[in-house]
Amino acid sequence: MEIDFTVIPQPKSSETLVTVRPFRDTHGLEMIIVTVMEKNVYRALLQRSIDNTSRLIAQELNATTLDMDRLQDEVWASTTRNSRFGMVLCALIISVGAAFMVCFTNHLTASLRDLAAKMSRVSELDFTHLQAERAGHMQEITRIGRSFDEMMVNLQSFSRYVPDTVTRLLVSQKEVAVLGVAPQEVSIMFSDIAGFTTIAETLEPDLLISLLAEYLDALSDCIQESNGTVGKYIGDGMLSFWNSPFEVADHTNAACASALRQQHIIATLRERWLAEGLPAVRARIGISVGSVLHGNIGSRSHMEWGLIGDEVNLASRLEAMCKQYGVSILISDSMYHRVNEQFLCRHIDKVVAVGKSKATDIYELLAHRNAASPDQFKYCEDFGAIVQVYRQRQFQQALEMLECFEEEWPQDKAVAVYRTRCQHMIASPPDEEWNGTFVLTEK
Repeated sequence: MEIDFTVIPQPKSSETLVTVRPFRDTHGLEMIIVTVMEKNVYRALLQRSIDNTSRLIAQELNATTLDMDRLQDEVWASTTRNSRFGMVLCALIISVGAAFMVCFTNHLTASLRDLAAKMSRVSELDFTHLQAERAGHMQEITRIGRSFDEMMVNLQSFSRYVPDTVTRLLVSQKEVAVLGVAPQEVSIMFSDIAGFTTIAETLEPDLLISLLAEYLDALSDCIQESNGTVGKYIGDGMLSFWNSPFEVADHTNAACASALRQQHIIATLRERWLAEGLPAVRARIGISVGSVLHGNIGSRSHMEWGLIGDEVNLASRLEAMCKQYGVSILISDSMYHRVNEQFLCRHIDKVVAVGKSKATDIYELLAHRNAASPDQFKYCEDFGAIVQVYRQRQFQQALEMLECFEEEWPQDKAVAVYRTRCQHMIASPPDEEWNGTFVLTEK
């Protein structure tokens, strides 16, 4: 239904608004509704309606603004809470990450420290208490560790073929070994087992190797403890030396002290082995000192640390002469004059060794002077007097003195040697050039 507005002019210049509207009630009765209103009144009503509407809109706007402010506050608070949660979460993540990195770094550095420590010990040829690298979570470290373990095993095996002191020298030089020797004063020792061939024939191979290994282990340890070098094993024999390749203070005293200690060790082993039904093992030792050439000897493809010189051969001859005089340790004249004040020695003879042209006095090494008994001092003095009488060509008097000496020390084999010589000299006196020197004809 349309609404029509009609303006009716008024005489007093006022205008009236008239509206005519058709209307039908519920009974179907049709009517026309006419509304008459002055224009000013209408405007006033309309303005009031507009003002009310504006006021309502303003109120709604204010309410909406307040709601927006509250929403903004809530959003900010929520954002702040979320930010704080995010910060806490980030801090937690960072903390966990830092802890993980610390653990990872500690594990890594611990593995590297262990490996570095092992490398340092191996560089010094210290293989004691070293274990193979365990498998780890870091493959690279594990591979490095395994490679190092393989190198360690190989180097440890290599060190068993080469004297420990020589290996240390090679490692310290940090360069490829080359052939070459240099002069050096060295104390040299040869030793072997008396009657080893007979012993070898009476034992099964496994038992023989076991006995020999224990013997050589014990003597090698003794030599190394006194800063000596085990140069090589020659069957049951050993070549050892002091002051090569590294310098050793008082190397002559160290060599002699080691020889006495070795004989004590052998006596202990012998007692136990006899109780186990094994043969009696005795050793002979020869020691000399002098200038030799020491260094790398051999070919360019295979070399060893060795010694060259007359003193080396003399030490070997002295070891062999122990059998002839029935003694355990013989030292050269040059060694005797270096150690006489510290060690008690018995003058045995003056000989020209096989293959030599120069005579040398030889002495039996008996004990440290501060540990020797009065009987040992008398033993040396009495025998020394016999040797002097023998050299003075008084062979009959020497025989009588030998008989007295033998009554007191019946087991001394040197007595039999001099008795035979005196008897020979009495039957066939030597010429005027004879000076008491005995020329050996066999090693």
